[in-house]
Amino acid sequence: MNARGEPHLAAVVLAGGRGSRLGGVDKAALTLDGRRLLDRVLDAVEPVATVVVVGPEPAAPRRGAPGGTGGDAGYAGDADAGPGTGTEPIVRYVRDDPPFGGPAAATAAGLAALESADHEPAGELRAGALPPGTVSTSARGSWVLLLSCDLVHPGAAVDALVPALAAAGPETEAVVGVDPGGRRQPLIAGYRRDALTAAVVALTAARGELASASMRTLTGGLATVEVPLTSTASADVDTVEDAHRAGVRLPDHEPRRTYE
Repeated sequence: MNARGEPHLAAVVLAGGRGSRLGGVDKAALTLDGRRLLDRVLDAVEPVATVVVVGPEPAAPRRGAPGGTGGDAGYAGDADAGPGTGTEPIVRYVRDDPPFGGPAAATAAGLAALESADHEPAGELRAGALPPGTVSTSARGSWVLLLSCDLVHPGAAVDALVPALAAAGPETEAVVGVDPGGRRQPLIAGYRRDALTAAVVALTAARGELASASMRTLTGGLATVEVPLTSTASADVDTVEDAHRAGVRLPDHEPRRTYE
């Protein structure tokens, strides 16, 4: 799939957490089938023109999936647009402020980075578009996908969200995945950028800062459509048990994640 000129989304991937329930390991650097979890999430948002990762930039460069197919990426028809073809989105890394300030603060940092990207000349963005007719939006993206870096099958998560984004009416401000247990997953979701930005501004004004604020507090007032997720699409790596269940390799010795 290479639908140049088709509407674009943006994506923010949160990768700056402490990984406390995993002993402080860097969840973004954990591997599944030989690839970092963060790289697998980036594969899943390959059709997106602007991608922001909130967290430290990996020390090692991103590696392409075996066979150049994008690994666990969504949109199976995009097998020809593997790494190295020039169709990958530009990925920007930004630190959350304060470090380890929680997902709401990280979301605000990601939105600010997207705003900066909006002011860059369009020619500096490599074209990466969604399949024709999927989402009606502006070239810069009125919707932003918000994903955590520790999804086990991010392609399945993105594939669940995109049809709901396409079908969303103008009154919808958020499309949020719901796991099989009935729990909303605000980091498997799509948000209208203006609505999410307004929520950030309002919560910051109310609290003075976003550190330690929850995503439920940030997004609870948005007009939301829920999207049922399978156990595959909602699987993430929060605990050692999650990692073992998913086949994610945990390091024998891993220093606690720090910011320089």
